[in-house]
Amino acid sequence: MNKFEWLVKHLAWNASKPKGNFFWVKATEEETKLLTEKYPLVTTRTLKGGISVPVLNILDNNIVIDTR
Repeated sequence: MNKFEWLVKHLAWNASKPKGNFFWVKATEEETKLLTEKYPLVTTRTLKGGISVPVLNILDNNIVIDTR
């Protein structure tokens, strides 16, 4: 299991569910590219400064991939 699947399971099991089932995860540009190839894109979010980041569906959770 890759580290992001482990992290998502940990967040979902141990954290209170945020509104809309969204979790934020920090990743590098390289990791983000690999994740977007492996997991379906739900939407994108625009962060401060106009940076657009993907929101992926990983293990039935919406994961915002923060690349800042």
